[in-house]
Formats: sequence, structure tokens, C-alpha cells
Amino acid sequence: VKRIISEGGVGSVNHLLDPRDFVIPHDYIDMSVRKDVGLEGRYLLIMRDSLCSEIRSQLLEHTRQHYQGRIFQRGVYAVTDGRHFESPAEIAMLQGHADIVGQSLCPEVYLAREIGACYAGLYFVVNYGEGVVKDWSHQQLGDIFYDDAPLIGRILIDTIRQMPVEGTCGCSELRKETLLKTIYNK
Repeated sequence: VKRIISEGGVGSVNHLLDPRDFVIPHDYIDMSVRKDVGLEGRYLLIMRDSLCSEIRSQLLEHTRQHYQGRIFQRGVYAVTDGRHFESPAEIAMLQGHADIVGQSLCPEVYLAREIGACYAGLYFVVNYGEGVVKDWSHQQLGDIFYDDAPLIGRILIDTIRQMPVEGTCGCSELRKETLLKTIYNK
């Protein structure tokens, strides 16, 4: 596996984002408790440029070809654990630090880095975070999920079809042999 593309529905933390806006995040804040998920533990994972700029560029290009709505090419994704939505106080805490919130970026981004793969994602705002702009309904959430799934599928399929297998981004260079194992092996 050389490249991984993720997609998901997210809530807005930034009050300027509305349902049916696309966000292609450039960074994230991991507030999940799944920090111990890993493969072998033999790499030190450098999370600078954690979301591949080449995949993000391709996602932006293909989203623009298929979608006339608002598309944001940068944003910070706050990752929380499910299976619940965040409280108004949690959303308020994230404001000024994150733009979107969801549950589908960590630990996946760490696992991708650990195997030397590029990782990026396309996220569709499906609701306002609690306390942001206005309350949302479960029906509205369902309508967005079901009505817009074919659009998201087309964007992802076109992106995958046009993307070269190997990139020149340098993502695979951002994992290094762990220093701890080197010390312990001596």
C-alpha cells in the first residue's frame, strides 16, 4: 500500500463552515484515546506534513470537477472518540484550534505513516458541531449522507484513477527507525 485516501462525514467547529461544505484538511488534533494502536513499534513517526500534499492536491482538483459548492483546501480536523457526538463545551474548547470534528482520521494516519504510505482525506460537513450556528436534526444528517454518497464516490474514484501509484511527496521519509530499540539492542 503506497497511498491511502479517506473520506467521512464531519461536524463543523468553525462557525463559517456549513453542511455540504467539503474540507480537505492539512493537519489534525488527536483527542482520541487510541494512541497505542500500532504495528511493530519499530518506527519513530514524524507527523510533520502528516496529510499528504500530493493526495490533497488531487482531491481538490477532482472535487472541483464534480462539485459546485464550497471546497476548503485547508483545515484542522479534531479527532475524538465515538460513538457519541461532542458536547457544546467540547466544541467550544476546540473553537479557534480546529475547523472540523469527527472520528475517522486517527489512528489511521499513524498506521499509514508506519507502513510508509501517504494519507489524506476528503471530508463532508454533515452537521454543525453542538452550539455552532444552530441545532441539527437526525433527518438532515441522514439526508446528507444518503443524497450525497454517489457524489463523494465519483470524486474518490476519479481521484484514484488519475493518481500515480508512487508520489514524490516524501511522506515515506517521515518515519525513522526508533532510537529506543537501537539503544536496547546494544
